[in-house]
Amino acid sequence: SLGLAAGIVLLVDPLGLLAAGFWLSFAGVAWLIFCLQGRSRKRSLWVDFTRAQGVMAIALLPLSIWFFQQASLIGAWMNLIAVPWISLVTVPLGLLALALHAFGVSGTPWSSVLQGAVASAHLFWQLLDATASWPGGQWFLPRPSLPVLLLAVAGTVLLLLPRGTGGRIAGVLLLLPLVAPRDASPAIGSVRMTLIDVGQGQSTLLRTHSHSLLIDTGPSFASGLDMGEAAVVPTLRAVGVKALDGLIISHGDNDHDGGTPSVRSAHAPPRLLHSEPPAGWTRCRSGQRWRWDGVDFEVLHPPRWFPGMGNESSCVVLVRTARGSLLVPGDIGAVIEERLLREHPGLQGINVVVAAHHGSRGSSAPAWVDRLSPDFALFSAGAGNRFGHPDPDVLARWRDAGAATLTTIDCGAIEMTLGPDGIAKPPFCTRRDDPRWWGQP
Repeated sequence: SLGLAAGIVLLVDPLGLLAAGFWLSFAGVAWLIFCLQGRSRKRSLWVDFTRAQGVMAIALLPLSIWFFQQASLIGAWMNLIAVPWISLVTVPLGLLALALHAFGVSGTPWSSVLQGAVASAHLFWQLLDATASWPGGQWFLPRPSLPVLLLAVAGTVLLLLPRGTGGRIAGVLLLLPLVAPRDASPAIGSVRMTLIDVGQGQSTLLRTHSHSLLIDTGPSFASGLDMGEAAVVPTLRAVGVKALDGLIISHGDNDHDGGTPSVRSAHAPPRLLHSEPPAGWTRCRSGQRWRWDGVDFEVLHPPRWFPGMGNESSCVVLVRTARGSLLVPGDIGAVIEERLLREHPGLQGINVVVAAHHGSRGSSAPAWVDRLSPDFALFSAGAGNRFGHPDPDVLARWRDAGAATLTTIDCGAIEMTLGPDGIAKPPFCTRRDDPRWWGQP
């Protein structure tokens, strides 16, 4: 019956195979059949019900972390309330309201029943919202690799085998790589950069051994799509960032600042810099410096006296290791590039540059490109964007200067590690190096 149901669902919606809900629903029912079918009928309904919640909590843990990089330590307890409440109160009231409407009953009887169904759902939602902030309400973990997921599934099987078959200790050990992953932080003196794919916008994550800095948060749209919520925050969780130590907004344009409320809702970084700061923020200005885990951070622009000029006011951040460097210049144009070259004669031979203004014609001037002469030039832009970013001539200019060019259009997220001796390993281009079987060849 379960196989038949899955076949019908996929016949109607073949792409349902890519949905987390498909795997969680059918895997959950399969585990319940495996663990509870054919067991003793002497137990009470309540015992079977509580056992079912325990089975679901253990069995779906690997898939929950795989799909969402999170789980809940109190989820099973909440289900003890949710299942009877929704099954015996909300759904019956909703069906009764539907039946009354179908038979032409309207007015106070119909609206009262319908409002009761809505009120019951709202009441339970308030309970869920409150418990989400409890210890263990939300447990975030880095996205596991496929081998770790398979080990965890094998461990789950061993844990849920019938009593007396053994293997429980082995099952716990197989789950450990999933629930207690090794520390993947960069070494002391290294910085790992992730240029997050936020479409036509920009967001750059910089991680040292024990600190994390986010520069920009991507755009948000009137439709409700918020790349801070949809891309930036999930990326922070997927790579294991539990807390941001700093947030820099290069300038106030939506494509760099739109996702800020979502990011600040998930994290509360103590260091807040902005080129045109709202209340509670500090103005970024040239000369600001700090050192984290052997890595130096410096703001090169704007100067203290510089007026608010949108793109030209962008915070420009330089990151240096012992023998490597990384530059994130926001949306500055050719005039500010020229100024920076004049005021910072040592600004040359940069290993990695995030191209200014998404690779527009108004930036990446020849003198700027020639002086920086990076090993890699990275471009954050949306596929098919109406601005034509990155401009083909700009791409060619960086390549002629000896830089390998990578774009989020082609790669999705781009990750690089800068060690004490320069680039520690080749850049990680997500679509190329971690492809999905449903992607285009």
